[in-house]
Amino acid sequence: MRGNNFLGLWVVIALVAIVLVWGLVIRSDDRVQDATDNAAQQKSADKAASDEKSKSASEIPVLLRISGEQGTPYECTIESHALEDGEHVSYRSTEKGTVRAEPVEYASQALDSYTTDHIPASARCRITEGRSPTRNLKAELLVDGKGKDEDETRPDPPNKTSGQSNAVEVQWAPKCQLASEGVACG
Repeated sequence: MRGNNFLGLWVVIALVAIVLVWGLVIRSDDRVQDATDNAAQQKSADKAASDEKSKSASEIPVLLRISGEQGTPYECTIESHALEDGEHVSYRSTEKGTVRAEPVEYASQALDSYTTDHIPASARCRITEGRSPTRNLKAELLVDGKGKDEDETRPDPPNKTSGQSNAVEVQWAPKCQLASEGVACG
């Protein structure tokens, strides 16, 4: 009889061990499933945030118009911004030319950002003849045909030289948080 009790005890211990192991296996599977579900949810949330980012940031075409006294040689550095694969990319180009009877125009763009960062279109142009140019140069930024910012050189008084006599700078951003920094906006 004592052998049967001993055998019964081993059967009970074996059953308890099986139940414990089975519980651990099921619990482990639940943890793996939870981790898989969490990873899928995070991936879905990241994609949604990226989609929202792309929806709330847009490229805005901007036109740089150069005019002034016909025959004035100039050089402009133009900054544009774009979205490539949802990421902000800046471009800088240099354009050289001579003012003609009709204004010369260059395409650019600003970025209407999903953040509070400003991402303006801008241009810096200078007359490339001599140290004290006698001609004038005007730069304008236009959005949808409307002037957003403009600057024009001014002649220096006799025997004086300043930056205003040979260079102009224009900037425009879609958001107005930078108006205090001299950036035309809105």
